Amino acid sequence: MQIVISGRHTNLRDGEKKLISEKLAKYERKVQGLTKVDAIVNVEGDRHGIELILHVAHSNPLVAKAEATSNAGACDVAISKLDNLVSKLMGKRNDHHR
Repeated sequence: MQIVISGRHTNLRDGEKKLISEKLAKYERKVQGLTKVDAIVNVEGDRHGIELILHVAHSNPLVAKAEATSNAGACDVAISKLDNLVSKLMGKRNDHHR
């Protein structure tokens, strides 16, 4: 799995990149067929936004966007949204009641 972290209108420090990559590393175990994870951090004034994109084999990419007053807060909100999307995808893949 490849994790790509980039910043739009900002330069990310190593600590911020490490925090984001640690939070995204858990999806390697959770999601089968995960090929790439993109994290795009956007800063406009005092609003910090993040967009997380999970590229999964044989599926459309899972996208979660969030905004907050800090990068860590935006990351936490986006991770919770991504958890819901992943559980929904895994539920569809493991549904034996069709």
